[in-house]
Amino acid sequence: MIKAIIIEDEILAREKLRFFLEDFPNIQVVEECGDAITALEALQKHTPDLLFLDIQLPGISGIELLRSIRKHSPNVIFTTAFENYAIEAFDFKTVGYLLKPFDRQRFRAAILKALEKLEESVVNPAIKNKIAVRKEGEKGKYIMLNTPEINHIQSNGNSVLIYTDAELFIMNSTLENLENILGSELFERVHRTVIVNKEKIVEIENLSNNEYQLKLKNGKKIWTGRKYASVVQSLLKI
Repeated sequence: MIKAIIIEDEILAREKLRFFLEDFPNIQVVEECGDAITALEALQKHTPDLLFLDIQLPGISGIELLRSIRKHSPNVIFTTAFENYAIEAFDFKTVGYLLKPFDRQRFRAAILKALEKLEESVVNPAIKNKIAVRKEGEKGKYIMLNTPEINHIQSNGNSVLIYTDAELFIMNSTLENLENILGSELFERVHRTVIVNKEKIVEIENLSNNEYQLKLKNGKKIWTGRKYASVVQSLLKI
């Protein structure tokens, strides 16, 4: 079940969205909000998978709302009368952009397209200590990988490369999304493009200018970014 929140200041617009969503029983609207302040409380309460978000809201705009929760933002379908926000909107986890007034057919097309994009992050989320991945070169076959087996993860455009001792796997996800799925108990982001399994680190070398080199159990060496120096230092307890 996909949990959704509608954030829209017009009552009729909220009713229209709710009515159109009756065609999609796998999407559950857990709350409706008329402004961004109420929406922030709802986001903390429900941790939804999907937002239906108007941009022109009283007080704080929809764009400002997303900026305030950028690291933990759910996927978003914008519902707005202003097309000039489209480029800015796609700085976030935007899976749809509906221009008002839209009809049921346009809504349905947008939802179906959004559901395709949500497949990895919502339909196949991490289940306990497993994630759905596919082997390199195999497009239609997925396996459930035990996350403690992962050595490190590398971003690769619109997908991520997941390395274990023996194999390379691919997941259609962003590094940011996978970082949220895995959590920080076992994994740590050490570079703009890399997440490592902390249990696999056997050596940390201090280079210069707040950069470090991590050596993993399998011999792989990972260079960390300056931005993540404090993360590595926390591993060293310094």
